Amino acid sequence: LTVLPGPIDSAELAARIGIEVVEASAAPGHREVLATARVTYDPARVAHLNPRAPGVVRAVHADLGDPVSPGDPLATVASAEVGAAATQVAAARSRLEVAEANLTRAEQLEGVVSERDRLSARRERDEARAALASLRSALGVVGRTRGAEYSLRAPIAGVVTRRTASLGAFVEGDAVLFTVADASRVQVELEIPEDALAGVAPGQTVAITVDALGDRVFEAPLDYLAPEIDPHTRTALGRVALDNPDGALRARMFGRARVRVPRDDGAILVPRGAVQRARGATLIFVRQAPELYEARRVEVVDRPGDPDRVEVRGRVAAGDEVVVDGAFLLRTETG
Repeated sequence: LTVLPGPIDSAELAARIGIEVVEASAAPGHREVLATARVTYDPARVAHLNPRAPGVVRAVHADLGDPVSPGDPLATVASAEVGAAATQVAAARSRLEVAEANLTRAEQLEGVVSERDRLSARRERDEARAALASLRSALGVVGRTRGAEYSLRAPIAGVVTRRTASLGAFVEGDAVLFTVADASRVQVELEIPEDALAGVAPGQTVAITVDALGDRVFEAPLDYLAPEIDPHTRTALGRVALDNPDGALRARMFGRARVRVPRDDGAILVPRGAVQRARGATLIFVRQAPELYEARRVEVVDRPGDPDRVEVRGRVAAGDEVVVDGAFLLRTETG
């Protein structure tokens, strides 16, 4: 291990090289981890609507950008399946009415109609009632119907962000006819570099700026941090929820995020020019008296986004007078 020189005491040297000092300062109580940010919809506030039954689009009631409320009709679809189901419901209703009438007559003719016949009428009434309830439940999945037609309706409040339904088109299966999104609250996905993850945890404050919105800053706690690293980007997914009452944040906007990670490592900030290297060691020079300077070994950590200062750890404290101008020449005096 190379032992570095002790104090340098030279009034003539200090005057000749024009030494200038600044005070070292304590690093903030947190460090900032930088991440890329992308605005997305909150999945709990997005609805994708597909056909409830195959059929032909008879009317389209909403278009891209239209605001909708829960229950608003988006399209009307005519469906042979719905028509057949409606017919079955009508038949089941008639069967139930007949069964109820037979049961009433059997109970009124007690002593004339046998107990066995009354039990049979009651069973027929119960079976007809169950069949009708089953058919109504199946038809209810489709939504509001009128004959062979049913209405596709908005399940949430929001804005129509996608519409593929066209008048007269036959629709079936998993085809998405409409997407409705509520953008009053959005999510921001963060890509946090693997090598910066130490100490990052849910609950920490995240400050987000979006390229398209200038200097506007959005702050919220980190809601989620993925337990895995993306093998392609070598980043971990983080997620933040933001209120968006004015709609300024739009899905697929890009920006930057700063996660504030608490620290208690006693790091000190000094100007970048104060740091020198000699004999394989990293040094700063601290003024101990007007003409007395001491070389001290330190460990240096770069501060992303700060071109002027670095963090140093070692035998240095806030308030120490650190040499900036003239540090290079002092280094030559260490031999």
